[in-house]
Amino acid sequence: QDASSSDDRPKPRSKAGCSGDHQPCDHQPSVASAAAAGDTRPVLRRMLQELWADQGDRVSTQYTGAPSIMSRLLRQGYASNFTILEKSWQGINRAYQASFQDSQRQESIDLLLGQGRASSDLPALRGATGGRSASMERSPGTTAGEVPRSPVGKLTVWVGTWNVNGREAWDGADLRHWLGAEGAPDVVVFCLQEMVGLSAANIVMLQNGDEARQSHFEAEAQRALRAGGGDYVKVRGLGMVGIFLLVYVRAPLVPMIRDVRIARVRSGVYGAAGNKGTVAVRFELLQTSLCFFCVHLESGVQRNEQRMVQLADAFRCFEGAYPPVLAALQHDVCVVAGDLNIRLDLPKGSDADEHLRAALKTADSGGRGGGGGEGAWRAFLQYDQLYASIPQHLKPVGMIEGPIAFPPTYRYVLGSDEHDSLRAPAWCDRVLYRAVGTRLREYRSVRELRNSDHRPVAALLEATLLGGPSDRGVLEDAVPQRKASILFDEQELRSCGGPGASPMTPVRAGAVPKTWAALVAPQEPPAIRGGDMAHLCTVFEWDGILSR
Repeated sequence: QDASSSDDRPKPRSKAGCSGDHQPCDHQPSVASAAAAGDTRPVLRRMLQELWADQGDRVSTQYTGAPSIMSRLLRQGYASNFTILEKSWQGINRAYQASFQDSQRQESIDLLLGQGRASSDLPALRGATGGRSASMERSPGTTAGEVPRSPVGKLTVWVGTWNVNGREAWDGADLRHWLGAEGAPDVVVFCLQEMVGLSAANIVMLQNGDEARQSHFEAEAQRALRAGGGDYVKVRGLGMVGIFLLVYVRAPLVPMIRDVRIARVRSGVYGAAGNKGTVAVRFELLQTSLCFFCVHLESGVQRNEQRMVQLADAFRCFEGAYPPVLAALQHDVCVVAGDLNIRLDLPKGSDADEHLRAALKTADSGGRGGGGGEGAWRAFLQYDQLYASIPQHLKPVGMIEGPIAFPPTYRYVLGSDEHDSLRAPAWCDRVLYRAVGTRLREYRSVRELRNSDHRPVAALLEATLLGGPSDRGVLEDAVPQRKASILFDEQELRSCGGPGASPMTPVRAGAVPKTWAALVAPQEPPAIRGGDMAHLCTVFEWDGILSR
């Protein structure tokens, strides 16, 4: 039809309350009135077009602040000069809404969700909604109104890694051997690899891991944590095929956590599969940012450079996150744990492998964590590929590893302390951490857990907890002072009072924690009278005062 024909132009409506043809209202022409006006379209078609146009107007108004620019065309079924003019007016209206109205609405939404600039008093809500990270405002060049960070206490972090060889190796095992006896750390991080067998079916079907096995391990971990005297709450669990990362914090610290984020980085089959790769969890505790990686890198003696590339890819996992967060290596506490598949570059054509195996067999196997005494195997650390990669790959990004004082963690015969004769022993399972602001208190393997061909490894770290001026009092209220340590275990106490014991048996020097060295060193070591169990000597640390 002729678009310029006057008979085809829409007639102005005169009913009161209608704000114009471009606004959806209750005074739209009815089907009967349209038929009376000479509209020859079928009734069902007219009804459907009206319903479609009304719904489009409502959805468009909700999302853009203006009705749909296509509603007039839908209602009358063809374009006219008035339709073109109305479409132009709607475009101007939308531009105004986007430029001057949407920002105010977004700020209101952010405020209600606890993500606004004025929502710093809602840390728990901000963490639940994935709000903007306050640590983004602490980077160089921040605004003058920023709340300064200062040390408000110490934060202890336990990180453990274990390749369970595709089985429930924790079933029936006492995980307290893995956790150690250093008290209740503030943050506990479990890193597991090969939770399931790395078959093609599992790689395709279990991209987020085996939830049943993950739940089973969580139950065992909770049981071990409770047995250790701690009350813990899960922050996040994250899986990818056989990789699983599980993070707990002590219950009093839960209200101080915010902005929990996760990331997965697939490294298998050139980045297409999750049989190898990284899962990461980051969050903030008060104003301290923490980031943890669980990695399982490429295997093979000749693939060390590929492993370092995969590790570098993992460090970029939070790039492009929205809302933005700090880069992984900019966090106050950054820890990488897992099966790095690091091997030994033993000299070709030599009998170094036989010498290493002989040294491991004759090494002293005593000591918690498989320290291996003064075994000759320590000399073979010079062939470790990770040590050779430190100058080029780790030192430039500020990551370090503590001194290794335990035998190779791979590959063992199941259920024994013997290394497999088919694979050269290696320190595959490692824990790396950011050097600045973090101190290593313990780094060990666990020889008591023998249900896998890998030995678990654990690291205990201590970091400075940062917060605002008012956070010190909050931390003291939430985390009461705890007993620090006991100098003697039961076996040592019984030996003090055994037959032939001297009247005064001194405390052995190694029983005194290193943090108390300055207090204990100037004095004579304390003593326990032989046979007098009533004079049991227990040492506590209370507000920095050493008392007995």
